[in-house]
Parts: sequence; structure tokens; C-alpha cells
Amino acid sequence: MTASHSENAESGEGTQDEASAARPTGSVKDHTKVSASQPTVLDNGTCPYCAAVFGDECPGTKEHVVGRRFVPKGKMAEAWNLIFQACEKCNGLKADLENDISVISMHVDPTGIEPADAALMRAEIDRRATKTLSRNTRKPVSEGEKPLVLKGAFGPATMTFTLNMPPQVTEKRLFDLACFQMLGFFYFLTYRPLDRRGNWWGDGFHPLLAVRRSDWGNPVIRWFEEITKHRREILHVQTAAGFYKAWIREMNDKPNLWAWAIEWNQGLRLVGFFGDEAEAITLGQSRPTIKTKTIHNDGKRIIRMRAETAVEPSDDHLFDMIND
Repeated sequence: MTASHSENAESGEGTQDEASAARPTGSVKDHTKVSASQPTVLDNGTCPYCAAVFGDECPGTKEHVVGRRFVPKGKMAEAWNLIFQACEKCNGLKADLENDISVISMHVDPTGIEPADAALMRAEIDRRATKTLSRNTRKPVSEGEKPLVLKGAFGPATMTFTLNMPPQVTEKRLFDLACFQMLGFFYFLTYRPLDRRGNWWGDGFHPLLAVRRSDWGNPVIRWFEEITKHRREILHVQTAAGFYKAWIREMNDKPNLWAWAIEWNQGLRLVGFFGDEAEAITLGQSRPTIKTKTIHNDGKRIIRMRAETAVEPSDDHLFDMIND
């Protein structure tokens, strides 16, 4: 793992794992140093997620922003992570989100678009999927979703289709976990050792999209990449042998708005903003519209489909490190 910390970072090729961080405000002197292969540990006195002050009635518990079991076994060994204290409630909520999302995010895309480590992830799924419950079905992740049966009339005949789907996660749960991780990183970026606390952004968390690998080239992702590619990067993390990636960038012309992106287990990407709600809404209104087609509507349930757009590795630049 490599780490870069200056505002005018030298260009060059890095190793597979890398992390750099600078405070959202302040000079070069305020930049935060991170180890190349060891976690950063904060001695914080407040919960980075909910701002609770630790004490006898609210003890702190050890928390890893990138859960050790969130990535394939052994991938966090000698890799950078952010460790601090969090309240028991927030720690438990985040751990529950990580439990099934971790396994589901490792599922190799059924379209056949596979990452380089597909075999490793299949082995990890085989090891964990029967023991991990889907929060959607309350059954082991290995059993997938309940088959979807669609019926429709085609002339004088009635046809029935059964769709078997891989395990799913609601967007809300995906975005909730992303929010926890971004809260932790922002707290780190603004952490003041003498006060034993960091800051929280104003307004709210504004996710745009969560997509599987087969759709990493869709118009919204490409639009997001384009409007953020020249922004000042204040955090860039690529750890766990590439199974976890994240960045935060300042939207320079909007001082209270930041953009963020996350990739989990080479299978899921999430992007969005946090901070000034009005600015986030205005910016979001300029994003392209993705067309969908309704394939089922029985008055109780509506199912829409849309074409997915893959991205060629040579054209995939969302997680390229920005050198100021």
C-alpha cells in the first residue's frame, strides 16, 4: 500500500493499495499522515456516526470503518484501515448492514462480466453464503431471492415466466452503509487530537446511484465521473488488495458540498454527494435520465427493466487518483 499526502502530489504509478488524505479545510500543514500498511487509530471521545459523547452510560466500542469480514478473508492483513471508537448502537447497526451486503456484493455478475478475482470471490461465497441471512428473504444468501412469477396474455394464450434472481439488497440499506463509511472518513479528515473529536458535514447525505459491475458504464455514472474528475481530492483509499475503494472530492465552486464514490468487492459501486442539500438537488437535476420499460404491473407490484451499460477496463477511470 502506498500513501500520498501533499497538495501537489508527484505523479507516478502506485501499487494496488493506496491511501491519501487531507483535511477539508486548512493548509498543507494540516494534512493527515496515514501508514502504508498499518491502520490509522483515533483516540476519539465522541461517536463519529451519531456524535454521542462517550461515558459510563455510553461506552465506546472498537470499530473498523472497513469491516474486517466485509472483504474476502485475509485481504485486510497488512492493509490500511481506519479504526476508532463508536457507540454500541451505531456499531451494531453498521455490522448488521455489512453482514449480508458483504457476501452479496461479492456475487459474480450473472451476465458473465467478471473481475480478475472472480474465482476467489466464488470461494468466499461458498464459504459464507449458507451462514449469512439475507435481510430481504430471512433465508441464507445462498438460496437467492424468491422466484418471480410473471403471467401475461399473448393473443388467445396465457404464458407464465419464472425469473430466478440472485440475492438482492434494497438501495436504502446500501446507502445506509455508504453513509456510515463516509461519516467515518469525514470525521477522520477533520479530527482534532487535542479535542479528541472530528466534525460532521452540514445538511444531509445525498446518494445518486448504486450499480453492479455490469452497469458501471451507465450514463449517470459517466456524468458523475465527468463533473467530479477535476475536483480537489481530499481522500483516496484503495485497500484490501483492491477489494475496497473510496474517494471524497471537494466541489470547489460549492464550498459546503462534497462528492463521494465507493466500490465494494469489485462488484458494487455507489456514488453521490453530502453537504448542502439545495446545491446537491440542483446539481442532481442536470444528470441524464435512464430510460426504463415496465414489464409487469398487476396493480400491486410494478417491475421495470432497463438496459445496462458495461465499461471497458481501459475506459474505467472513476477511481483514478487525482494529482493536484
